[in-house]
Amino acid sequence: MTTQTKEQRAQTIGKAREALQKARALRESRQTLGVDGISQFVEDVDGDWLENWSEKDLDQLARNDKKILCPI
Repeated sequence: MTTQTKEQRAQTIGKAREALQKARALRESRQTLGVDGISQFVEDVDGDWLENWSEKDLDQLARNDKKILCPI
């Protein structure tokens, strides 16, 4: 196995581990705080984002997932 392959595998495993930790934190927060616990993981959860949602927003989120802190 080449060094590059090992590095790619380590990065993939690291990303998966991070996503799993975030999902567990979201689940724990939801169990502890209820629906209000979700707000700490999503920006502008109470805003008017649903009324203003568009395909452009989906493209932007796909390129830059900083808006969603915990993938579901």
